[in-house]
Amino acid sequence: MTDKSLMKGRFAKAAGTYSDNASVQRETAEKMCSLLSGLFRCRRFGKILEIGCGTGILSRLLMSEFKPDILYLNDICEEYGNMLDDMTENGATFLPGDAETIGLPSGMNMIASCSVFQWFDDLPAFVVKAADSLSSGGIFAFSAFGGMNLREISELTGNRLHYHSLAEFEEMLGGRFAVLRSEEVVRTLHFSSAVSVLKHLKATGVTGIKREFWTRRDLENFEARYREKFMTGEGLLTLTYHPIIIIAEKII
Repeated sequence: MTDKSLMKGRFAKAAGTYSDNASVQRETAEKMCSLLSGLFRCRRFGKILEIGCGTGILSRLLMSEFKPDILYLNDICEEYGNMLDDMTENGATFLPGDAETIGLPSGMNMIASCSVFQWFDDLPAFVVKAADSLSSGGIFAFSAFGGMNLREISELTGNRLHYHSLAEFEEMLGGRFAVLRSEEVVRTLHFSSAVSVLKHLKATGVTGIKREFWTRRDLENFEARYREKFMTGEGLLTLTYHPIIIIAEKII
């Protein structure tokens, strides 16, 4: 089970630094929006719900591309509502709360989410909930991270989320959705030191897995082991991301 309180606090603290540091999440949001635009160039989406909107990276893309009449923006961190004034002033509505437990609006033409579902405790149950929120033929478009994600951190610390594979995502959707497009990619970032990796993760809020205190010796050992296992020939340290994108249409 995800410690939602810890996760929420870490993302809240990263509110001011997330957008500038979440390069892979931004690229993934842009790619997903591009795929949606290509698939539905002439289709109207009057009511859109975004799950886990964060600082609004995907939100602004959706509003610009599809110009919905109603755009609901959900996030577990109430603090992010203060960063979406440009959206709410143009008609978007912020819905704070854990999407797994709060009620979702009905009759949505699209539910979208980017880089969020790896934090959910019961994703198959949420798929059913999303289907109930969507109108007939509604689109469920999302990205999440797969099993290779942050493999360096999980190998060195033993801390990792439960990541689903592309096949597992597609299996969850079966029966209620038809998958229109799916793809995955492994993206590697490079850093000068292990401390720089940790600062990057802190700036994006993704350290909300486990409560722990690191001493100077802990950091020195982490740096040494990171360099031993994950240093390139150029002396840089790798950090792996594994985004998965799926676009599906409700059939039931």
